[in-house]
Amino acid sequence: MGFFNKLFGKSKSIVKTKQNVVNFFTPMFTDFGNDITKSHVVQEAISSITKHASKLKLSHYTNDSSGNLQKGRDALNEILQLYPNGLENGADFLEKAMYHWLVDNNVFIYLKFIPSNAYTGKEVLDSMWVIDPVETIVNVADDGEIFLTFWINNEIEQVTTSIDNVAVLKRNIGNDEFFGGNNSNINQVLKIIDTNYQGIEKAIKTSAYIRFIVESSTVLNPKVKKQKAEEFADDFLKSGTNTGGVIFTDAANKITQVKHEGVYANEKEMEQFYKQVYHYFGTNEHIIKSDYTDQQWNSFYESTIEPFVNKLEIELSKKIFSKNERTRGNKIVVEISKLQQMSITSRLSIIKEVKDIGLLSINEMRELIYLKPIEGGDVRQVSLNYIDADNQDKYQVGDKKTIIEKEEMEVEVEDEETEW
Repeated sequence: MGFFNKLFGKSKSIVKTKQNVVNFFTPMFTDFGNDITKSHVVQEAISSITKHASKLKLSHYTNDSSGNLQKGRDALNEILQLYPNGLENGADFLEKAMYHWLVDNNVFIYLKFIPSNAYTGKEVLDSMWVIDPVETIVNVADDGEIFLTFWINNEIEQVTTSIDNVAVLKRNIGNDEFFGGNNSNINQVLKIIDTNYQGIEKAIKTSAYIRFIVESSTVLNPKVKKQKAEEFADDFLKSGTNTGGVIFTDAANKITQVKHEGVYANEKEMEQFYKQVYHYFGTNEHIIKSDYTDQQWNSFYESTIEPFVNKLEIELSKKIFSKNERTRGNKIVVEISKLQQMSITSRLSIIKEVKDIGLLSINEMRELIYLKPIEGGDVRQVSLNYIDADNQDKYQVGDKKTIIEKEEMEVEVEDEETEW
């Protein structure tokens, strides 16, 4: 820390603790703490979102000589889609990024560049790493340039690099110019849920300790009280006693059963607490249980997944490509097939509606109903009893030469009919 402060100037880090705090003024319950991931409700909500984030696909696109959009470099797409680094595949990478987006409200993605073999003086992307924003130290140099210090590769390698090499995504933006907000708004609800479960657990444990109180009409010393309590337990409370469930005592003893009645949130109240947590993270019971309708999925995607997607596209495009490269059409696009999230009935309905207008290729339609691609299936067809969509103008009106030949043939036919 001292070395970096001297080198870069002042430093700043995210202040967040993952330790539990014991509240000694309420000894029956422990404080929930600041680690929201300890809550099973939060875990359910986060898992329902991150699993959909893992279905996203990062792709490099650029413009061809005619200005049309086309797939970019294969080497870059392999890093983006298959193996961003030596430890994670593309799906794990995106799932981890979404996890930090939800839990820490910040996503830091380190972009490691190496010299290009093809172009002297140019660097190309070698790997991408999602780094823990909680463990990242931000150093601001005297000239205002920002540097980040963190660990990658399973905390084997420490890196200090310019923020130009780190994609930064912020959620729940507040007054801080660099970091996203925190999750303090939902902590109170999580504490209520946690306290309710702790109360039930304590009641279960307590009920096993004291079940009956036996009162004596005479004064007994502590030793005799303990002896009689043990005798009562041995005679009537232990399993295997041959009493038939009946206890017979004399008038000298009064037996009172201890009933444990705790005060807990009822089912409707707990359901409301759960919904507040789900709503905070942008999910719901239908998404969690995977029984959502097409409309529910679209709403979930647009409100929860799409904001993450938009910021990820902007940051990666800015940090991976130079301004000149972006001007030429180079960009990172996050792709997801919304059709794949629809029910099979909806997919078949869409195929029926669009198959005649060349919107989808044969293989794209087959993919929607879980069929393998076929050879020659990447063509799009339109209904002139199905032709290649790219050649439909030739079939409809013909080439200029074909039209002239057709007109000449019609004139010849008319002349022959006149002579006849």
